Formats: sequence, structure tokens, C-alpha cells
Amino acid sequence: MRTEKPGFCALCKSRCGATFIVEDGRLTGAAPAPAHPTGKSLCVKGKAAPEILYHPDRLMTPLKRTNPKGSDEPGWVPVSWEQALSEIGERLRKLRDSHGIESVAVSTTTPSGTALSDGEEWIERLIQVSGTPNWVSTTEICNWHKDFAHAFTFGTGLPYPDYGQAELIVLWGFNPSSVWLDQATQVAAARARGCKILVIDPRRFGFAIGADQWLRVRPGSDGILALGIMRLLIEENSFDDSFLMRWTNAAFLVRDDNGEFLRGGDLNAQGEDTDAFVVLGTDGRLTFVQGKGRETPTVLAQAARSGEIKVSTANGPVRCTTAFDWLHAAANRHTLSEVARLTWIPEEEIRAAARMIGAARSVAYYTWTGLGQHAQSTQIDRALATLMSLKGCYDAPGGNVVLPSVPRNAVCGPDLLDPAQQAKAIGLDDKPLGPPNQGRITAHDFYTAALDERPYKVRGLIGFGANLAVAHANSTRGRAALDALEFYVHCDVFENPSARSADFLLPVNTPWERDALRIGFGSGLAAQEHVQLRQQVVASAGESRSDAEIAFALADELGLRDQFFDGSIEAARSHILQPSGITLDQLRNCPEGVRYPLKQRYRKYAEPTEMGVTGFATETGQVELYSALLRRNGQPPVPTFNPDELPANETYPFALTTAKTGYYCHSQHRQVPSLRKREPEPTVNLAPEAAERLGLEAGDWAEISTRHGQVRMKVKLDNSLDQRVVRASFGWWQGNAALDLPGYDAFSKSGANYNMLVGSDQLDPVSGAAAHRSQSCNIIPIGPRRTVWHGFHTMRVTGLDKIAEGVTAVTLERPDGSVLPDFEPGQHIVLRWREAGEDLIRCYSLTGPASDSERTAYTIAVRMVGRPTGRDDVAPGRMSTAISSILARGDMLDVRAPSGRFTLPLVSERPVVLVAGGIGITPFLSYLETLARRPLRPRVHLAYANSLAETEAFSDRLASLAAAMPELTIDRCWSRAGKDVPADIHRGRLGISHLRLGTFEVSPAIYFCGPSGMVASLKAELVSAGHPDQLMFEEAFAAGSVDQTALPEGPYSVTFVRSGKTAIWDRARGSLLELAEAEGVRITNGCRAGQCESCEVRVLEGEITYRTDLVRSATDPCLACQAVPKSDLLVDV
Repeated sequence: MRTEKPGFCALCKSRCGATFIVEDGRLTGAAPAPAHPTGKSLCVKGKAAPEILYHPDRLMTPLKRTNPKGSDEPGWVPVSWEQALSEIGERLRKLRDSHGIESVAVSTTTPSGTALSDGEEWIERLIQVSGTPNWVSTTEICNWHKDFAHAFTFGTGLPYPDYGQAELIVLWGFNPSSVWLDQATQVAAARARGCKILVIDPRRFGFAIGADQWLRVRPGSDGILALGIMRLLIEENSFDDSFLMRWTNAAFLVRDDNGEFLRGGDLNAQGEDTDAFVVLGTDGRLTFVQGKGRETPTVLAQAARSGEIKVSTANGPVRCTTAFDWLHAAANRHTLSEVARLTWIPEEEIRAAARMIGAARSVAYYTWTGLGQHAQSTQIDRALATLMSLKGCYDAPGGNVVLPSVPRNAVCGPDLLDPAQQAKAIGLDDKPLGPPNQGRITAHDFYTAALDERPYKVRGLIGFGANLAVAHANSTRGRAALDALEFYVHCDVFENPSARSADFLLPVNTPWERDALRIGFGSGLAAQEHVQLRQQVVASAGESRSDAEIAFALADELGLRDQFFDGSIEAARSHILQPSGITLDQLRNCPEGVRYPLKQRYRKYAEPTEMGVTGFATETGQVELYSALLRRNGQPPVPTFNPDELPANETYPFALTTAKTGYYCHSQHRQVPSLRKREPEPTVNLAPEAAERLGLEAGDWAEISTRHGQVRMKVKLDNSLDQRVVRASFGWWQGNAALDLPGYDAFSKSGANYNMLVGSDQLDPVSGAAAHRSQSCNIIPIGPRRTVWHGFHTMRVTGLDKIAEGVTAVTLERPDGSVLPDFEPGQHIVLRWREAGEDLIRCYSLTGPASDSERTAYTIAVRMVGRPTGRDDVAPGRMSTAISSILARGDMLDVRAPSGRFTLPLVSERPVVLVAGGIGITPFLSYLETLARRPLRPRVHLAYANSLAETEAFSDRLASLAAAMPELTIDRCWSRAGKDVPADIHRGRLGISHLRLGTFEVSPAIYFCGPSGMVASLKAELVSAGHPDQLMFEEAFAAGSVDQTALPEGPYSVTFVRSGKTAIWDRARGSLLELAEAEGVRITNGCRAGQCESCEVRVLEGEITYRTDLVRSATDPCLACQAVPKSDLLVDV
């Protein structure tokens, strides 16, 4: 029986509304839920739910360590929940009673990027009511800067952007395409209505593609850039002077002697004026103002924005200047040319961005980890916040608005933690304004306490989903700290490298196996109004339990049952909902959720109160351009930066950065086949020019080194990167057995763990954030070198042989006859031939063995592409016609070096099936030729389809290979054969039976290369037969890096068939999706970066290409958000 259950995905901050498909008690699929306020799209992670849920590596029962810490294997043995909880409780109570509860820390993974969000509030409650002040929460490298450092300026975290009314959207170090899909859909809708987009990011990805302006900023120099833009806004008077004067502390006088604001008491004022702030009137007189006084905005509006004065105080004369002058001086610290030099952005681009911001009447902006993972992140956030405050768009329509919330009873929060215990938070002395102030400690401080016993020894740890040693800087020290613990219990869905240091490993279920309550979804007003109890979709596997259930059980063991609603999650949820009037029964009867109407009020800071106005939750009651709080705690009161700390130097000449991928939840899920297929290897991206200087080519393995360590990753070229910037992927350790893809040692220099490159000696002084995104690095080639060339090189045709009807084998050599580099089986070369003044460029698979130290020639085989039957209006293939009819021995062709991602496994524990149609045999012939030279080979079966004997290429060579390799079997099919055919030939079309699936003990990996119709039909049959889609691979030619200037220009006619609309496309009209939106044609979409795959459409006729680096086969639907036409198109929309 098939049912559909409404719910929402919990795998990231977006919490996308979803529909879960259940067949006979098993989850079989997940899809968007368009009626849900966050359900317009669902990314590939969300759609991979069944693979995650039913993955064989799931933890199913509690496990107990039997081997000593530091052993290669933990020696896990299964135990019952009763035994596990009893022993865990006994150990935790012993630590609490002997050393205080502060000796036990709790670590959690991020609720913004994992399903921990379902139960995090109960874990937080456990932390706070138990009394431990040591919550290792990852906040310092996740949300702390936007949610807490922003409060140094505004008194609140960064409010949600009002994308629907914004005139300009600024995405600064934030790519919603990868991290918050519902925000991406809102940005896309805003752009479709004409809103301008400004993106600041080191790489051109997501909304940077097609943005009105993209600033390619040097990693870590964002604060200097923000001050440079601020300087221009002030010079050109392009800011909201009314907001600045009425609602910021711009006019407040600051004492030069101690950096504090001048107060009435300093001037011997009496009464309420003692604590008043002092401003300088335009008439030169001093005036007292209260921070949130009723008349304060009016008084400030008449004050001097700039000026200095020497005043007499009890301590003698003191010079004072306005807060605005302090900020202005910070903005003027570097000339614009210096800003350009330091940020690697041309002056004219900085000016253009400033003009865009200055001209916009409303600006909505957002940032996240792109600005929060630097050693100067707090000051960077301050620079952004003060820059945006100049526009006056805080809590204003089209700006960033403080959203209302459904009333609820809070069950967690810093106020629950005993102040005496909170004072014991590790790192509080060093970071009094940072995470420890909220009872959250940094990973680095946790390591120090566990290893060095400073300020005291942490002896125990309860971990919920955290992979501390891989997710944080200084992985080696992280593992040592975990091994040094006296007791460690880890709760997770899968084992990870950090969990291997635990004493107990407890199985957590997946979000589809538990219910979860969410009150407000955060992505705008409609989402905030939504209340939903996601119901359990399928039964929980094995003995796994939810994070919430485990937290309740641990509370019971610690004697906290009465503070956990007597162990009843049901009662706890009813308590939370009570102020809203919504009941659990009401939510169960409406599983898609209910709406609690809310009203959006703007500019709440101006609303009157009994004492004056609401103002801002800062020391001055105003937006703080100058922060005396920071100054008092040893930090710059206005944004200040040391250019010497920027990445890239003589020893390590590249600026190293990283970014979250849309395919994985941080360091999780690389074992999931459908996700790993999309990003199979850890990659290091660099500009083609930089790669050429280093002697690197796409597909090479390279060593990345910093002063902290080194790792290895596969080279990927990215035309959008500055030649001085390297972008490497993070989170790599897992293997993927289904795809025969390896894992990587997370603690070895030969591994691929990015955080082996990041040290903990360069930390933000306020938050403790490590410089994950702004390291200095070097990169060098490793392993056997292929002496490849770059760009097109001329080669001579030395052989032309007709090997079948319409098929020509071409042999190419260098003019000097020198040795040619090896390649990977399945790769291709690119040919360029000039005909009638036009360059013809095509890709052709290589047919010879991939490895040959004495090779002086490459061979390809090309089938003549004729005019389709009955289509006199369609020309035959120009390149294939030229090769078949014009090309002669001795002719010269331009050739690019071998490349391509359609590579086949030389080592595989899984059988390999090759499905070739016609000339699609070529990459497989190279594979078989290569295998024939190896002593160990996987089981391989080839299914080869042709129309007739005359059209079948390489039949004799295939027979020889089969005779030489007992591991190889072949089925050959002739679709148009007569009655008399050889005994080993199958008459008719190639079908699923010719793949011999029944002869394999495990499901084989199936590789296709052939006509799209044949491949699509077979893939559909295989899916219906239950063969895993993730074990099917198809050849797709794709450039390693897309040159935006080389994309088609048009004009082309695009017809949206079902919509009945035809439009003319040219390059200025963007992607197919943007064209459709402009023409009023609806295409479902999400990330706008080609990652979530929500925008798939079928192209019925014509050719497309992609404007970003995507690998899509001929049978795959077109991704409209990145596709552009190469010809007239018919699109099935």
C-alpha cells in the first residue's frame, strides 16, 4: 500500500516542507510540499532520505568499548539500553560527585545543518538544569557572529531579510543555494520581480552567477572591504542621515582618555542627568540625552554628527570626539586604492558596489559562516553591521525585520543555568563577551581543559552527533583530547572518527523515525506562523532512539526527572504549546501543520514605552557605531583590522578557503551513494592559470600544505577564482562501499581532512573562531605525473581506418613523435577543427589502453552522424562528416589533453556491467584494454548493441579480449539482423536480460554509453526491477571549468510547449529558468546553483549547455537554473 505523509525535512536550517512516500511500511521517497510555507523545493539531501534511513552502516544497538583508548579498534560489543544507561548514569554521577558537574562537558553538532534540531532544546535543557557550564556547541564557527556579535551593534542578532520588499539584496559570505534552500527560493523570487543582487564571495557560485554585481573578495579581507564601501557612502552622502542621527550613537561624545562615553556625572550633573549621555549641539553647547528617552531622537537629530570638544571633569580636562568621527576615522584608515590592493578587488568595482548600496531605498542583507570563520570575525561582523546601519533599514520594510513569534513556554535558555556554575565556564576569563558568556565553550578551550587541565580538567563528555575532531581546527589535538577523557558517551546515527574514542556509542534514529514539534520555521512571516508536529513516518529501526528520548533518559539517571516533566515528552510539548492555545491533538489531526496568525510590526525600536521609546538593547539604547563595551573588554570599539593577518605570503602564497557543499551535511553522508555520485572525491579548486603555473591539470592529486599540516585532494579548475585563491572541500573521511569509493584517514597527512590544515593558534579574540576560511597555503603536485599540456596543442593525423560502416578510427601523434601522457579509462580528448571560418569543437573518447609508458599516439573512433530520417531541414553532423569525408593523413588538428569524469574502476569489489550502444563502445574498449594489462581484475560484463554486423565496431578486438580475460563476458545484440546470425548474437534490441543481473551475487555498478533513448529505457527498466539508481552511471562530457565569456550569445527561439509560449533568448536573458520567469512560465526551483535539482525539465528538441560546472548525461533532465540554449529549443513546460 502506498501512502503520502506530510512533514518537513530536518537536515538543515531551511526545514523544507516535505511529503514522504511510504510503500508497504517502507519510506521510498521524499518530495516538496508546495502548500507548506517552506515547501517549494526539496534538495537532493532531503530526497536521499530512504538511502540514509536504510543504510547498512546505521547504528542499531547500544555499543560498549572493550579495548583501551587509542586502540585501532574500539572493540565494540552490543549491550542493552538498560545496561548502557545504568553504567552511563553511574559514571556521570561519580564524576559529578567527585569533581563537580562542570567536569562533564556536552558536545552537540549544529542544529542548523543536521537533524539534531528535532531534539536540541531538550539537550540544552539537560545541560542547563544539570548545571554544567561547558557546552561544546560549535557556535563559534557557526552562528555566533550573526546571532550574537551583531548584537554589539543592534542589540539583537541579524534579523531576517525582507526579501519580498527589498530593492537590493546583499549576500555577503552567504550562499543560500547550499545552506538554506527556502531563502534561495525567496531571493530568486525577488530577483524575478526586478530586485538587484549584490554578492560578495571569493568564488562565483549560486547567486553570484547572474548577480547584478559580484565582488570577488580576498578571503578574510571582508571587513576592510566593508570599511572601504562605508568610506564611499560617507564621502558621497549616500546614507540615511535621519536614521543615523536619531537612532544611532553617532553624536554621542567619547572620552579620549578612557574610551568611555562622556556622561552627565563627568560634568558634575545632578539627578537623572548623572547617567545621561552627552552630545554636542550644532550651536556648540553640550546637551544631555537619555539612552531611550522620549525626546532623545529629537534631541539627537539636532546634535552635531562630527566634532570635538575639551571638557572639564573631576579628573581634569578631557578631549572628546563623536562616535561618528571614530567610525569615520576607521573607514578612512585605508585609501580606496589600498582597499583594492588588500581585498584584491578593482577600485571601480568597489565604487560600483557602493553606488548600488547608496542608491537603494531598501537593502536586505544576510551573512553566515563566510564571515564567521576568520581570526577577525567579530570585527568583520561589526564592520558589516555598522555599514548596513548607515542605510537605516533595520526592522524596516525591505530591510532586515525582527519577526514576531508564536507564544510559547521556553524550556531552555541561559537563564536556567545557575549563575555560580555559569561563572565556571571554560574560557570565560579570556572571552567574557564570547560564547562562554552563554555557557557555550569553544572546541579549542575544551581541548585545553581535557589535555592541559586549564582552568581545570574536563573528565567526561556526552556527545550528540558531534564529530569534534574532524569538524574543528587542529584535528590531531582534538582526537588526543577525546582519548584523554575518563569517560565519553557518544550518541549518533552512524559511527564517526570522533565516536571511536567513546566508551559507549548509543544509536540515534533518523528524523523519519520520530515525531518532532516545530513552532515557527523562521523564513519570513508565513513560516513563523506555521506550527507543525511532524509525525513519525516509519517505525524506528533496531533499538535506535531519538535525541530527545536519550536526553530524557540521561536526565532520569542524573536525578532530574522532575525537571523533565516526569519523563513525559508528551507533557513537555503540551507545556510548550500552552500559551498559544494549540494542542497536540489539534496538530495530530492536522499533520500538515496549523497557522497561528501573527502581525508584522516595523521599526519597533521607535514604539513608545512608559519611560520613553523601545530603542535598542545596547548600553546606549541606540545602534552602536562605537562600542564602549568592546573597548572596556580590550577590543577595538570601532571595526579595526590588521592587514598583516590576511592570508597569502611568500612561504605560503595562496589564500586557502572552504565552503559548505549542498550535497552533504558537513562531515556526514559521504557513504550515501546518490549524494556521493554528485561529489565523489575531496577536491581542491584553483584557477586554471594557477594550475598551469604549478604543472597541475584537472583530475591530478595535489598536496595542500599550511604551517599546521598537509592533506591531499583532487584538483578541480574554477575560472571564477582569483589566481591567488584556493578553495578546498571539508568534512572528508567516509568511504562509500556501494560505489567502491575510498574513505580517508582523518588524522593523516595523506588523508583529506581539511581541518588538519587549520591550527588553533590564530583565533578570534572575542568568539574563539578559528580561521577556517582564511589560511595561507601552498599546493604542489603529488604522485605519478602526467606530462599533460594546457589548452589546445597541434597534433598530426597519422592513421585513418574504416572499422565499421560509418565509423572511422583516427590516430593522432605529436609532430615530433614524442611520448604522450597516460589517462584514465573512459576519458576523452577534445578536437578543434576550423571549417568555413568557424571552429568546430567536439569530445571523443579514447580507445586505447590508459597506461602505456611508450605511447606516442592516441586513438579515437568517430561515427558519421547523418541527417535524421525524414528531416531534410536538419544538417548532418559537421565534425563527424569532416572526419569521415575530408580528413586525411598528415592533416593537423588542435587537441586538448585527456580529461573527463566518466572514469571506470580498475579495482572494484562490485561487479561491473558495461552497456554500449553503437559508437558508445569507445570508452569501454579503453577500459577493457587497460584491464587486460592488469593481473587482478573485477568481474565485467559487456552488453553491446548495434543495428547490423556492418555497423558493429571492434568486434574482433572484443573477442580477443574476452578470450584473454576469463572475468569478461559479452552479450552482443543486433536490432536489425536477419534470420541468419552467428550463434553468439542476440537478435533484436538490447534489453535488461542481456545485462545478466541474475549471475551476480551483489548488485553490479552499471555504466552506460549510447543513444539517449536506449539508455533512458534501460535505466527505467532497471529502476522498476529494483536496481539502485545510485549504481548507474552515464557518460557525460563536461568542461572542468566554464568560461562565462564563451557561453552562447543567441538569439535562439525557446518554446515552452505546455505553456504555449515562445520567447527569444540571448545571453542577457540569463538561464532558461530566468527566461521562463520573465515570460510568466512557472518552473519549480530552489537553490539556483544546480545543486538541489528542483528545476529539472525535459528538453524535447535542441541543445543546451550549462553556465556552471555540472555533469549531466544526455538522458538526464535539464537543470533550468543553469542551462542556456545552444540552439532553438522545445521545452516540456
